Amino acid sequence: MKMKHNMIGRCVKICFQTCLIDSLILMFVTLLLGILPLFSILVYNEMIAKISTYSGEMNQIALSIVFYCIIVFVQNSVYNLYHHYYLNFHSLLHFEKKIRADFYKRCNGFRLQEYLLPEMVNGTKRAQFASINIFRVYQIVVEIGVAIVGIVGIMGIIITIEKRLLFFLCFSILPPIFDTMYQVLQRKHLLYQNTQSQKEAEEYVKFLTQPEHRKEIDVMDSFSFLLSKWKEAKECFILREKNVLKKQVVVSSLFQVLQLIGKIGAYASTTILFINSQITLAQYSVTIYTFTQITTQFQNLFSLFGHLTDFSVMVEPYFRFVDKEVADLQLEKETNDDIEFKLSNISYTYPEAKEPALKNINLTIKKGSFVSIVGSNGSGKTTLSKILLGFLSPTGTLCVNKKENSSYLKDKSYIPQQFHCFAVSIKDNIQLGQEVEDKKIEDGLVQIGLEELVELKNERYGLEFGGMELSGGQKQCLAILRGILKESSVLVLDEPTSAIDPLQESEIYRLLLEVFQGKTVVMVSHRLSLTQKSDVIVVLEDGEVKEIGNHSQLMKLQGEYANMWSRQAEVYQ
Repeated sequence: MKMKHNMIGRCVKICFQTCLIDSLILMFVTLLLGILPLFSILVYNEMIAKISTYSGEMNQIALSIVFYCIIVFVQNSVYNLYHHYYLNFHSLLHFEKKIRADFYKRCNGFRLQEYLLPEMVNGTKRAQFASINIFRVYQIVVEIGVAIVGIVGIMGIIITIEKRLLFFLCFSILPPIFDTMYQVLQRKHLLYQNTQSQKEAEEYVKFLTQPEHRKEIDVMDSFSFLLSKWKEAKECFILREKNVLKKQVVVSSLFQVLQLIGKIGAYASTTILFINSQITLAQYSVTIYTFTQITTQFQNLFSLFGHLTDFSVMVEPYFRFVDKEVADLQLEKETNDDIEFKLSNISYTYPEAKEPALKNINLTIKKGSFVSIVGSNGSGKTTLSKILLGFLSPTGTLCVNKKENSSYLKDKSYIPQQFHCFAVSIKDNIQLGQEVEDKKIEDGLVQIGLEELVELKNERYGLEFGGMELSGGQKQCLAILRGILKESSVLVLDEPTSAIDPLQESEIYRLLLEVFQGKTVVMVSHRLSLTQKSDVIVVLEDGEVKEIGNHSQLMKLQGEYANMWSRQAEVYQ
């Protein structure tokens, strides 16, 4: 309970910090909408009193009627203008923009290693969708406070008429209160029960609708199988919904009968008081009116408490995510003359893996050197490159410029094996926020074999966004160009030409050799095309360094590297 209250308090604090003006406007409008009904009751009472004592003067009655109608009109107009327009199309969108920006900054603070954990990936998705509900929590808190003020005000009006009416009032409002509480508990129970089925159904929807899954589904002829799985998950979801709804209908009907009995008693007692001349016609009319109002107010109040419980559950993933500790990464702008890596007894095991990906790696990478890391699939090449980039935190000692475990360098470029093109222009895909001259981009496109994109550099990528499509090889060329145009002293390449044909690959290698001059270069590859040019070749096998040296030294050993070289040479002969 304490944690729930803490979350609610944090939601209110975030709203004031993020959108102060919108938060104050919400509070003012909600308070105004809570007070106006009290004024309307008082004016209604005055209007009925004047009508019941009519003596031929219409001016006062007409004025009361007009005043009452104006209050009702203002109340409805303010509600419609604020809730149907300002809240949904201004305040919430404004808040969402700011809170999402803060959330994405928070995500950027976590290292790649954190996202290898499934709970981190799922937690990020849940937190992203939960963030917008923070403003809803604040809105509900304000509405609860105003609803309580309204109820106290209405009860005060009833007490001034007849204190005994409070008994009947309580009897008429308790059934809907208990009904609302029951509905909330059932919804909460159903929410937890259906979470897994809903997730399964959504996952099958992805398989059935998203283009990247179509090829495999068509080839394997698995559409009917996946559709049946979606139907099973959906049936499970619907069955639970039906069972809960049946219970809710029965219980709600019972409470409605009890509420009807309470209302009959309340109206009958009020009528008896009027017949016995204990209250006036105006008081009688106002009492009936306020009974309806306060019943609605109580139902609304407990409904708000139910919504507060629901939304508190919804925002919990956001606070769980933002409360995670972020590693203190020292981003240092190094110079080319300073960068040197030294790895001592480096080991790394991926989360939930049984065997380590790297074991006791000892390696020194001198400044300005060109190091090739080779080996078979699964030997640990990519893992080692990620450690050098600072994406993963291994055991052992990693020194950069004699600083222990400070591997996170700002002055680096990376050409990954799994490259991505974003839904922006070709030019922006290359620079990604870096300031690169158009001439350099155009020359780079020509040098890397994409001269056809020079005139199209301002065209957007992505057919689904009205842009252009690129082949796998073209996208990898863009990834290479993106990496080499960034001014940096360290360049790490992971299978940089895996999607490029051999003829174009040779041209790209010539370009890369020019780019490598003066940089510290680490290249991961199962192809040995450039290893002859490397200062050091590291051969990995089962996560361990099996051989190390330059091309001539390793060929003389007649070991694993020599075998790899011979096998690849035979293919190209």
